[in-house]
Amino acid sequence: MNLFSSRGVFLSGAVTAALLLVLPFCSLSVQAAERGRHVKVAVLPWNVFSAEEMDFVKRAVTDMLTSRIGAVEAIEVVRSDLVRAVLEETGAGELTDGTAVDAGRRLGVDYVLYGSLSFIGDFVSMDARLVDVAGGAADSFFSEGRGMDSVIELTGTIASDVVDRLSRPPGT
Repeated sequence: MNLFSSRGVFLSGAVTAALLLVLPFCSLSVQAAERGRHVKVAVLPWNVFSAEEMDFVKRAVTDMLTSRIGAVEAIEVVRSDLVRAVLEETGAGELTDGTAVDAGRRLGVDYVLYGSLSFIGDFVSMDARLVDVAGGAADSFFSEGRGMDSVIELTGTIASDVVDRLSRPPGT
């Protein structure tokens, strides 16, 4: 087989892309294990802003973030039904860093992740906040793309950025 055939180049590119998506998650497991650090995270339901009804996207983004972040051995993600119960109990309306910290304390987590996905024409923007429950400090992340097809890639980018942030000690 000619390695430079279109099929070989495609497979090589696909393998490279897969490794780039997986390596940050492996890195956190090793780093956290070396430090004996275990992190507990709550992923709040995502806000979706669109001219169309997109409840399925809201659920899908929250589920994808939960599974991708939770795939890292050193990270425990709280079950979504427990998160929803706490949000219903508190009557939290608009999500802010303050309501995220309150929900995080009730859930007994170290960090809370929340954010939004905005559709404006063909443009898609994903914006996220990772809030340290103990100190209240927050990190912001964003990813942009075009069209509904970009949502999975944007979600992967945010998940990778969050995992990278969680691999560092608090305050760094």
